[in-house]
Amino acid sequence: MATTIATRPALAASTPVRLFRLPFVPSAAAFTTFDVHPDGRRFVVQVPVADVQPPITVILNWQALLK
Repeated sequence: MATTIATRPALAASTPVRLFRLPFVPSAAAFTTFDVHPDGRRFVVQVPVADVQPPITVILNWQALLK
């Protein structure tokens, strides 16, 4: 989102507008998948490279492993 900020005659912000849309990545790091480039003019964005889901590991009789 971006907005224009005015400081005179008083502090005021324009209506925010969307800059771009990112794909939703359901993970614990979903809120840290981007950063602002040091020049402040660009974003570095992590996006998925394929629609392949990671495998799920199912452990049967896991209670026996606790003994």
